[in-house]
Amino acid sequence: MEPWTSTGRPAVRWTVAQVAGASVLSFQVFLRKAYGEGLYERVLDRLPPEDAAPMRAILLPVNWYPTHPYVRALHVARELTGDDEFFDRFGAFAADYQINAFRRVLLRFASPAFFLDRAGRLWARTHDTGTWEVEGGDRHVRGTLRDFAVVDADYCRVLVAWIHRASQLTGTRGETVHPACRARGDEACVFEGWWE
Repeated sequence: MEPWTSTGRPAVRWTVAQVAGASVLSFQVFLRKAYGEGLYERVLDRLPPEDAAPMRAILLPVNWYPTHPYVRALHVARELTGDDEFFDRFGAFAADYQINAFRRVLLRFASPAFFLDRAGRLWARTHDTGTWEVEGGDRHVRGTLRDFAVVDADYCRVLVAWIHRASQLTGTRGETVHPACRARGDEACVFEGWWE
């Protein structure tokens, strides 16, 4: 049963998509290492104060932060750096940072397909919207992301680079592509990888 207000109208439930602090920390560290001190604060200064406030606090990997301001911050950083490869570089860095800092146990698995299946299951520890379906074998994997709160082609570039770098961390070489994207009008975002 829906809650009601004193006016007799249904109460509005505000839900805000959330991203784990590990992702925001990755972003903060990436900016410092790739572009120098101060850029993270400059990015936050360009956001509306209510969007920047949660990301100005002490960042903890287990805390949750609003997803849309986080993605907006990525776009602001891209604009400030002028780096056309920003989203790709950040995605690869985030994979290194997050896997080595928080998910090192996953590196024990030799197969990228097995690793990405595990990563798909761990998605809920990083984002509170979206679900993954992962299928494939040792040499090919196809992951479909559905119902993610963000529809953004550049954020998909981050995911492609993250997936690609994660597969490299298992010791394989290959290619990662993004044949379907909600930002291009597709029903879901699809990511595919082939490895040697």
